[in-house]
Amino acid sequence: MKIITSKRAQISLELGILLMVAVTVVVIVAYYYLTTIKTSGETVNKTITNASTTYSEKIKDIANQLSNLSNK
Repeated sequence: MKIITSKRAQISLELGILLMVAVTVVVIVAYYYLTTIKTSGETVNKTITNASTTYSEKIKDIANQLSNLSNK
């Protein structure tokens, strides 16, 4: 490996390494952030689906009970 003797070249190399590390950290954080959002969205979707199914069944039961009362 070639030894860098110029101070300007050394600073450029160090800044390049710091920039590379910063970009890597941003990519990793973005990945985990998007993964968390996806998981949360799936959980919310399941919860809403379960709630709507439950309420739909309850409404059908109430409608049937009202229908039975009106037929008597």
